Amino acid sequence: MNKYQKALLAIKKIVIDERADGFYHPRTVADFYCDDVDILQELADNPPLKIEELKEGMWVWDDKTKSYIYIFELLYWKPVKAIIYAGRIINDPAHGFCIDFEENRFYRREVTDEKIQ
Repeated sequence: MNKYQKALLAIKKIVIDERADGFYHPRTVADFYCDDVDILQELADNPPLKIEELKEGMWVWDDKTKSYIYIFELLYWKPVKAIIYAGRIINDPAHGFCIDFEENRFYRREVTDEKIQ
């Protein structure tokens, strides 16, 4: 489990779990206050991204290649949806690669076998 996942787990335990159990008490006024718990839960759960959630200039985890990729451009050719990507920031599509979009392949962060509980 990486540092990002450990931090999310700690925040989730304080903000989500304690609030759900009725025992949520902020440590101070500024500590651990979250109006939109659903966004925090989504970050902790790390669901696969839909094509609509991908944006140009975004770094995403490609679970098929087990690496982060930089999205340079999204292409919509019926019936195909494709991504021009690279392993680094690029300025020209000639320096990138093109792959078809696949469901359950792209994530906000690395996918591991460990689940945040």
